[in-house]
Formats: sequence, structure tokens, C-alpha cells
Amino acid sequence: MRQIVIRGLLGRKLRSALTALAIVLGIAMISGTFAITDQITRAFEAIFVEARATTDIVVTKPANFTTEEHGDVVPFDQKLVDEAKAVEGVSGAVGVVTGLGGLVVDGKFVGSTGGAPPLVFSNTPKPFDTSIYTAGRPPDAAGEVSVLKKTADDENLKIGQKALMATETGTEPVTIVGIFKAKADFGGATVVVGTIDDVQRWFRFQGKVQEADIDAADGQDVGAVIKRLQAQLPKGLAVDTGRARALQEAKQISGSINSFLGIALGIFAVVSVFVAAFIIFNTFSITVGQRIREFAMLRTLGASGKQLTRSVLIEAAVIGLIATVVGLAAGLGLAIGIMGLFSAIGFGLPAVSPRLTPTAVILGLVVGVGVTVLAAYIPARRTIRIPPISAVREGAELPPTWLSRHSVYIAPVIALLGLGLVAWSFLGDFATQQRLIVMGGGVLVSMIGVALVSKWLVRPLASIIGRPIEKTRGLPGRIARENAIRNPGRTATTAAALMIGVTLITFIAIFVSGLKGTISDALGQSIKSEMIVQSKSFGPMSPGVSDVVARVPGVDAVVGLGSAEVKAGAKSVALSAAPSDLTKAYAIDWVDGSDALIGQLGDRTAIAETDWAKANGYRIGSTINVTTQAGKTGSYKITGLYRDRSFFNTFIVSLDAYQKIAEKPELGVAFVKFKEGVDEPATETAVKKVIGDSFPQVRAESNREAIDRTNSQIDQLALLLYALMALIVVISIFGIVNTLVLSVYERTREIGLLRAVGTTRSQMRRIIRYESVITSVIGAVLGIGLGIVFAALAASAVDEIRFALPIGQLIIFLIAAIVAGLLAAILPARRAAKLDVLAALQYE
Repeated sequence: MRQIVIRGLLGRKLRSALTALAIVLGIAMISGTFAITDQITRAFEAIFVEARATTDIVVTKPANFTTEEHGDVVPFDQKLVDEAKAVEGVSGAVGVVTGLGGLVVDGKFVGSTGGAPPLVFSNTPKPFDTSIYTAGRPPDAAGEVSVLKKTADDENLKIGQKALMATETGTEPVTIVGIFKAKADFGGATVVVGTIDDVQRWFRFQGKVQEADIDAADGQDVGAVIKRLQAQLPKGLAVDTGRARALQEAKQISGSINSFLGIALGIFAVVSVFVAAFIIFNTFSITVGQRIREFAMLRTLGASGKQLTRSVLIEAAVIGLIATVVGLAAGLGLAIGIMGLFSAIGFGLPAVSPRLTPTAVILGLVVGVGVTVLAAYIPARRTIRIPPISAVREGAELPPTWLSRHSVYIAPVIALLGLGLVAWSFLGDFATQQRLIVMGGGVLVSMIGVALVSKWLVRPLASIIGRPIEKTRGLPGRIARENAIRNPGRTATTAAALMIGVTLITFIAIFVSGLKGTISDALGQSIKSEMIVQSKSFGPMSPGVSDVVARVPGVDAVVGLGSAEVKAGAKSVALSAAPSDLTKAYAIDWVDGSDALIGQLGDRTAIAETDWAKANGYRIGSTINVTTQAGKTGSYKITGLYRDRSFFNTFIVSLDAYQKIAEKPELGVAFVKFKEGVDEPATETAVKKVIGDSFPQVRAESNREAIDRTNSQIDQLALLLYALMALIVVISIFGIVNTLVLSVYERTREIGLLRAVGTTRSQMRRIIRYESVITSVIGAVLGIGLGIVFAALAASAVDEIRFALPIGQLIIFLIAAIVAGLLAAILPARRAAKLDVLAALQYE
């Protein structure tokens, strides 16, 4: 049997290579996903561990819960730094404060790129500071700053240069006195360092610090010093080694990024392998059918059905193993490409050299070999049913299986079950990961069901798609159409691989189109103001923003909305705080209540978004109990319900109530309402100028500009998703190539006969080309239809996302499918045209 396996592999090199290539791409996506998440994790570990390399101990005050904006700590009294200095075994201690801000040079805000934060740190002396100064010195007086070398190089900053510092309280004149570099890659982040007094004032942390860095005296056991600090400092503080704290910080940030990115890339990896499984199944189904006489001859020589099955599975395992090894290595290249793509679209992340993790290797081997063997199992089992008499029977075919005889009943059930799971994932009460698992399972099951059902759709679809080709291209078009119909099961399985990619692309296109429409509707219908003010770095804004904009001539009202992450029950939610004049700038869609309720909000009342309230068991009269990160509490009785999944998707309290629980009151967004009859363009320009002069890290824009910017960001994300989906389409193209190559092999005598009766090489190429196009368009039509169904289910379940068909894009997808079919046909068509006529007529 070993020789049979080797002969089977070597005798069908092209088929083996194309089958392996599908697995290579799928496994490359898996190993690439692990490589990327590992890169990000190690990059942030390098940043934080390097920054704390000479810090023995770190003291922090843990928050009640972690948020993306404020992390996992809260500020504490600066006096505790002095108390730490007095502890036995401590040789030095320094407080540290950080914030989000940046330099303004020649009127331009020097911000970060790719979604990275613009960081500001308070200066720490040696031994805590691990920075290497390439020019100048650290800041030690008011108004002095040092900057990261990358930032200095990018902006051509020099020692002694005057600039402005954009802070939460406005702009401050500063002088650059130092340029430093760090061993770790900060990605797109900018870094500015100032004195602790300045940074505390800039970011409203007077008298407070966010951590205390401690140096243990020479010869002291760090563990013993930590125990003394824990005993002598107030309860509620966390005392960790510098390395332990660095790893905590790295895990928090990288975990936040990888929790989204890892899941997103993992989904694409699963889909890639799923598509590869279709190709493997189809390939082995065809080859088993083509080797009937070979297997029957082996049966006459004494081979059992189990031995034949085992030989096919071993053949599949060998292909899977080789493909997996290549795919694991290819994943490193894919990781580099994806990270490069992130940088190209402005989403650069800190990264180190990619590597293969043990998890990626083990999982890749299990999935690569396992999926190949499982996909080949059903075709392999069919060898048991081959009778020895088939060895002498011309045109012998495999007998139908139980599944093929009953698939007419099974397929619709599987398809409906899958669609039901997708609908349940949207309508059920699930956590995010559970929802994704249910949704993903439903999508995969429904695709399998549709692939099985599509066998009965091939004939009508091929007739509809092939008729125009036949009418315009004559006999080659007719033969191509009839070839596509000849084996509907094979055509359906081949088309299904492409269908999967097109389904997801269609869903993304419809989702993006609906999301854009929803945002436009929300801004157009809900916002009554002329301008919106938000932070450029997605962080909070100072309440001072409202004050400077309110003084602009022509401005009637500035409605600044407070924002805070609080825990309501067991969940962390975004609380919104609104002034009594909210309705001047924002139209509330009331379910139970009226605009009068806004002015009546007191210290212990709130209004809630109806869907959020229902999902969390609240109603009119219920009390929402909240806790802040710093441990402050509030209780609010619900007095009204509204519908809004855009800006206020949880609940709203008054600004007075918010200020009583906020550690540091902040604005999330501000709406700017103009006076009646003013020159709107002039007023808009004046607002932008005062914001640019006072708070350069803040963005002031018209409603139209906000819509366009948001749509542009959505388009960037969609572009990234389309780029990843292209890999799945490429795998599908190889599936079509594989099927056509095997089909040419199978129809060798038929092709020879056609050539003998006058069919030219050019006509032969066109026959294969048209057959490929028909198959790919069938896959595209099925994919677009299924994508529309998924999008409709999502839109019906998620009220804030409307259903909108991007007709132009769907047409482009169909055209792209035709192009994919033409590309897939190049190799098979050349092979068919080059067949020797006499040799083909004698072929058995």
C-alpha cells in the first residue's frame, strides 16, 4: 500500500500541488494570526519592560474595574510617595503622571498616527529613567520638555525650539531641551516628557500621582522591601515589582488590541480552512471516481476495501502534512504583509520580528492534517463500494451513497438550521464571544446546507448564465454550458468554495453601506446643532472646551456631554451626563417621556435607552446603581425611556449628578448650536480657529464633515476586510483550477474527439474558459444571495443598523467573479488545447 500511495502522489503532481496550495493558504492564515498577536504582545512587553528595567518596585492604586481610556489604576495622594521614601530599604521614590497631549509646532498639532495615543509623561530621574538622550537633557524646570527621537525626526524638531504644549487645560508655551530614544518600538505614538509639576497642572492631577516608582537600596531584598511597603502604606494600594507591573500593563493593552484583532483574523483563518476543505473534498471525489478501474484491479488482486480507503486517507495526510509545514512558514510572511497593510492604511502598531509560536505549530498541524483527512474521508470511503468487476467495465461509475440518495431531504434542513442559528445569535441574550461563536457556527452550517442544495440549482443557473455565452460565442459556449450541467454535484461543490468568500464580502458591503446610512441618519435627524467637537485621540476633553467655544460670536449654545465608564450591576457601561439645554442641540426620540424630563433631572434620577434598559431588566421606576473606577457610587431612578443607539446608548444623568461621582469631570463630545440668522461659514471658521488655538488636540467640524470623516474611517476598515477576504477568493480560484484540470484529465478522449472533428485549439481554450466563468458566476450569485440573507437577518435584529443594498458594489462583485473564472481557466485551458489528438483518442 505504501507504493500505491507514493505512486498516487507522484503520478498526480499537479493535482497534489493544487490541493496542497489550498491548505497552505488556510494554514498560513492561522499561523499568521498567531504570529501577529504574538508580535503585538511581545512588542508591548518590550516597551513596558524596557521602560521599567531599572525600577525595582511600583506602587499603584487599583481601579474597581479596567477601562480602555483610563486603564486599571486611579490616582492617589502624592504625599504617599514621601511615605514610601521613609520605608526601610527604600533608597528613592518618585511619583509619575501621564496624560494625552502633544506639541503644537508652527500651528500644527503633532499627534500620533494609526490610532496610537499621543503620550505625555512626567520626568523621572535616574535610575528610573531608561531613556537614552541623543541630544540635550531631561526637563527640570517649568516649561521645558523632551521628545522622542522619532517624533523629533518626523517633525524636524531641534534643541531650543519653542513650541506649544496641547493639554487638557489649553495650550502652554514650552521649550524643547532634550531628544531621547527608546530601545522599544512605540509604533505611531508620540511621546513628550515634562516636569511632574507641569504634567500635573496640564492634566488636572494637582497633588496626585498615578504611580510611585521605587528604588530599593543596594543589597536589599526586593521581596522584603515590598512586604514592608505593603505593611506601612495605606490599604488599597498595590505593590509590585517593576517587571510584574510592566507585564500587567503590556497584557492590558495588547489584550485589548488582540481581543478584537485576534478574533477578526481568527474568523478569516477558519473561513480559509473551511474553503480549503471544500476544495479537498471535491478533488478527492473526482480522483476517486477517475481511479475506479485502478482500485477495482487492486480489489481483484486481493486488496480489501479498507486497505483502499486507508491508502487514500494516507495520501491525504501526506498532502496535508507537507502543506501544513509550508503554510506555517508562509504565515510569517503573511504576518509581515498584514502588519504592512495596517501601516499603509494608517493603523500602525508596535511590532517585533514575527515568530512561530508552539500553539501555532501544534494547532496548524492538527488543523492542516485533520481537515485534509476529514475532507477526504467521504470520498475515500467510497472505494469500499467499488466492485472488482469494474476493472473490466468501460465507463464504470461509483455507486450512489446513502447521503447522495437522501440529500434532497437533508440539505434544506441543514441550510434552515444554519440560518436559524444565525438569527438566534442576533436575537439571543449572549455575551460577545458567545454571540460570535453561535453566529460563526450558524454561518458555517448554513453554507454547508446551501452548498448541498446548490446541486439542484446548478442546472437552471448554468442555463441562465450560459445562454448569453452560447448566443454570442456559438458552439464553444454551448459545450461549456452543457459541461457545467453534466455533473451538477461537482459544479456545485466547486462553486461553493467561491460562494463562501463572496457571501462574506457581500455581507460586509451591505453592513458598511447600512452603517454609513445609519450614521448619516443619526447626525441628520438627531443632531440639531451645526457643529460637533470631539477629541482627535478618542480620549476625553476638558470642560474648558465648552467655555472657549461659547465665547465665539454667533454661537448660541455649547452642549457639552459628560462621559464616564461606570459599573452598573456586573457590567461596565458608558454613562452620559447632559446639561438642561440638551434639547437645543439634540432631538431625543422619546418612548416614555418628554423633553421636560431633561430639565427635571436631579442628583438621583436618570433617563434610559429603552433597548439597553430592557436587556438589563430596567424599566420606569427602576434604580440604576453605579460604581466608578475610584469607588464612588451613585443611584439613579429611571424617570423616562428614549430610543437612541448612536450617542446615548445606555442612560443619561444630569451634569450635577455626574460631577459628584467623577474623579475628574470630562467631556466626551460637545454640540455647537449657532444663533438664528448668523453667517454660518464665518461662525464655523471662528469656532475652528478658537479650538485650534486653545485645544489643538480637539477636532471641531460641521455635521457634514463628521459624516464624511466617519465614512472614510469605515471605508478604511472595509478596505482591510476586503484585502483579507481576497485571500479566501484566491483559495477559491485554486479550487476552480484544480477541478478544471481534473476535468480535462477526465475528458481526455472527449477532447481528442472534438479536436479530431475540427475543433481548433482556440475553441478548446474558449470551452474551458466559458465553463470556468459559468462555475464562478454560479458561486458569485449564490454568495451574493446568501450574503443578502445574512445582512437582512442582522439588520432586522440590530435596530441601529439599517438594511441598504449597494447595487453598484454587487455588480462589481459579479464582474470580479467573471475575472476570477477567466484567471482560473488559464492553466486548464492551455492543457486542454495542447493535448495530442491521437494520444487523446487512445487514452483510457
